[in-house]
Amino acid sequence: FVGENHPGDYGAALLRAIKASSDDKAIITGWTDPETYCLYLAAADMAVQLRTDTRGETSAAALDCLTWGLPLIVNANGALAELPADAVVALADAFDLGDLTAAIDGLASNPSRGALLAERLTSADLVGIAHEIGLSETLPAAERMLAGQMTGRYVVDVNR
Repeated sequence: FVGENHPGDYGAALLRAIKASSDDKAIITGWTDPETYCLYLAAADMAVQLRTDTRGETSAAALDCLTWGLPLIVNANGALAELPADAVVALADAFDLGDLTAAIDGLASNPSRGALLAERLTSADLVGIAHEIGLSETLPAAERMLAGQMTGRYVVDVNR
C-alpha cells in the first residue's frame, strides 16, 4: 500500500489484517518521495483506487496509474465513476469484498485483459481528465502522446 495509512478505524483494521496475515510482504509505505513513487508504479502489475467520500475531485493517484498504463480497479464513486468504462475495472460504489477479490483475481489470472484495458485508454482521455482536474503540467505530455510524439509509460508529478 503506497501512501499514508488511513488515520481512523479503517487504517487500524488494515494494520491488524496485515499483522494477522501469513504474507510478510504486505506493507504500508507511508509518504514516499516522487522517485520512490515512480518505482512503485513501474513495478506494479495493477492498481486499486477506492473512494468512499469525495468532493467531486479526480484522484491524482488514479490518473498516475492510468498514465503508467496500469490496469486499474475503481469503485463508481465521484469522478472515478466517470472514467472510461472500457479502460478500467469498475465496481459498484458500494461493493463487497467478494467483488473486489474477484476483480483482483481476474486481472491477476489474465494479464492480457489488463493490457487490453490499459491500451483502451487513449491520450485524448488523459487530456480530458487532466483538463477536468486542472493539471496544467500534465497537458503538454498528454497532448504530445495524442499527437503520436510519445509512447510508453509516463508519470505525472502532481506535487502531492
